[in-house]
Amino acid sequence: MAPEPENTRDEPETDAADPCQRAAIEAIVAGENVFLTGGAGCGKSFVIQEARRRLKELRRNVVVCAPTGIAAVNVGGTTVHRAFHLGIGVLGRDSRLRVREPVSEADVVIIDEVSMLRCDVFDAVTAILRKVRPRPQLVVVGDFSQLPPVTAGNDLDALRDEYGLLWRGPFAFQGRTWASWDFHPFVLTQCHRQQDAAFLAALTNLRKGDRATCRWIWEQARHDPIPGAPFVAATNRVVDRVNQERLAALTGEEHVYRSERSGEFGCGNPVDETVVLKRGARVVCCKNDPADRFVNGSCGEVVGFSGSKTVRVRLDSGPTVAVEPVTWSAVDYEYDEDEGELREVERGTFTQMPLRLAWAMTIHKTQGLTLDAMNLDPVCFENGQLYVALSRVRSVGDLALTQPVDPLWLKVDPEVRAFHRQVWETSQTWDPAEHTVKTEWRPKGRRRACARVRPRPKPRRGPFPG
Repeated sequence: MAPEPENTRDEPETDAADPCQRAAIEAIVAGENVFLTGGAGCGKSFVIQEARRRLKELRRNVVVCAPTGIAAVNVGGTTVHRAFHLGIGVLGRDSRLRVREPVSEADVVIIDEVSMLRCDVFDAVTAILRKVRPRPQLVVVGDFSQLPPVTAGNDLDALRDEYGLLWRGPFAFQGRTWASWDFHPFVLTQCHRQQDAAFLAALTNLRKGDRATCRWIWEQARHDPIPGAPFVAATNRVVDRVNQERLAALTGEEHVYRSERSGEFGCGNPVDETVVLKRGARVVCCKNDPADRFVNGSCGEVVGFSGSKTVRVRLDSGPTVAVEPVTWSAVDYEYDEDEGELREVERGTFTQMPLRLAWAMTIHKTQGLTLDAMNLDPVCFENGQLYVALSRVRSVGDLALTQPVDPLWLKVDPEVRAFHRQVWETSQTWDPAEHTVKTEWRPKGRRRACARVRPRPKPRRGPFPG
């Protein structure tokens, strides 16, 4: 059985969906190409889950994917590279792109965390989907104001060479093919994480790049450390040093938990391969408990061990819970000839204690979490980093800062700011009569056809004419 996607407890129940969420779900079910965005905690994952459920009721073949392995596991799908059989490195116009399952049989492709998808990968996705007849519906979800795509090594230079004068940046919307999808944009504005109106307004301003708000954040936040709350910083070096020093300072026996793998889980582990704990260690839960005793992001202290497979954690919210190893699943999609539909199959598993040391955490590791409280070092160097960090808590009273927030640490890509403004204006003036492109659903059981792509003619070799 394929896994259910991770739910966050900040998101609404189905019946309590706000009007914009309901409109987005209906547009997806109706077959429109949709771009769904909004700030942190606005319920984007909820829309994916509900739309996916509705599409399955209609027996649509849905492929859900994300740029990274961890994001794919969290959404209950596979990676973009695996779904589309893409190679590594920068994908250029001369890259060999083929249509294969599961995309060849998909009615709908949903890409979560599209903000982390590089422009060349998005253009490759478009090139492949254009070869499928009828073309599948595409739904992309993400907030470009959060952490940007990773461009490792020489990728940035290779991207500049590939795009030449058309190069604007690494985001998916900066590629050649974003506009060709004519996405119906939905901007979620009702936040389900922060209920503090003043703090929510400040976060909205920070997301837009308003540096004057940095002073308000410093004035309203606490300046003394919050006992038991994790220390959050931008770099792994600082975080790892704090965690190892605090763990070494504890007396008592070490309990070591090693992960178990099966099949092909891929790269990117939801927790460490080896988890080392002692009584008194501060930890954060990294997966929702099926029994609702704790959620992804719940913090607490290790108070004991039972046998070799149980850790007793006293949560900051009060109760003491028994935490045991859990299994994360990676999925693939296979076409069932008899049923005429795609089905999800488990291709690999990763089993480990769902805990991570939490005296300190990186901003990157907190993305997607809701923290009850946080001690933050606001020094940031990446676009979107400060906004991601500050939006992890529910109110400014749950935030302690180690130093005043320098406005220069608030980094927002000007192209992202202009793009969000354009998306908002389009969403407010959208006229369905002017955008009539919808997915042409194929009859159930009939396989999709793939367009034949002729190779480019080789240039003739010889002397220059004349």
